[in-house]
Amino acid sequence: MNEKVIGILGGMGPYATIDFMRILLDITPAKKDWDHIRTIVDSNTKLPSRTRAIVYNEKSPYQGMLESCLRLEKYPVDAIVIPCNSASYWVPDLQKKIDIPIISIINSTVSALKENKSCKRVVVFGAMTTFLKKLYKDPILEEGIDYIDINEKAQNFVIEIIELIKMQGILSELIKKKFVELVSYVKEREEFDTLILGCTELSIFKDFKIPDVVIFDSSSELAKHTLSFSN
Repeated sequence: MNEKVIGILGGMGPYATIDFMRILLDITPAKKDWDHIRTIVDSNTKLPSRTRAIVYNEKSPYQGMLESCLRLEKYPVDAIVIPCNSASYWVPDLQKKIDIPIISIINSTVSALKENKSCKRVVVFGAMTTFLKKLYKDPILEEGIDYIDINEKAQNFVIEIIELIKMQGILSELIKKKFVELVSYVKEREEFDTLILGCTELSIFKDFKIPDVVIFDSSSELAKHTLSFSN
């Protein structure tokens, strides 16, 4: 049996990469170590900030991402996954240079979204690149689902939470409290029935319960598509 090998371009951020791998392990129906998917991981923490590249026109992470993808391709691997929503902005250009498929975290998430008929109005919590470039907007609208923008104050709240998670790597009481405050703030201003955790750091909230709201975790959906591809 020729089993597929998955390349993971991680490091954006490093804890998010670990969380993605844990999710992938958890959903794999494995009874022994050798039943799991073989992965080759480049946790490239030296890539320039995706946010600063967009917000301040600083150095783009594209070249570094391309170099990592080319290394993974030569290993070889059968597909590449990038557990980072912001990095998706550069994926179309990367795919032009890479012969193997790059499995999209955004397409994976929206694909799951459209299968749930109760999802009508969607809010996305993501980093600044995801927010400013509205990476989820067109894919969601193409499915006939409403994409609900959050305001700048809410987005700044999202960024504060993401940065705390990057530093702590755990779901502390402070982070949990701030997330509850964020959700309450958005719900007071917008009606929504679906929340996408559109930043891999936010996967820490994947099992969080919000009344009358379905949560889709982008890392989990990417892991599901990765597992499906590998079979």
